[in-house]
Amino acid sequence: MEPEARGGVPIPEAWIGKRITFAGPHHLVGVLTEVNDRGVVISYTGTQRRTQGGFPQEVEVETHEARFFPWEQVQLLRYVEEEQANDQT
Repeated sequence: MEPEARGGVPIPEAWIGKRITFAGPHHLVGVLTEVNDRGVVISYTGTQRRTQGGFPQEVEVETHEARFFPWEQVQLLRYVEEEQANDQT
């Protein structure tokens, strides 16, 4: 039997829409947006370096991405409780 959060919703389904820490092929802190029998989808904000206008100067650009990770790649999926508590104050 899977662990359940309050209300009887299985974890991690109970964490959809919440900030989580993910470890697998990448380490991410983001929002859990989907959970299914194949894996999880995590939305996060990151930065990329890009060359602007053909000049050799690199510019960091903020990106908003969502990535799917199959269960085989999930090493850690943890609810970020301390940040959730700070958001409510």
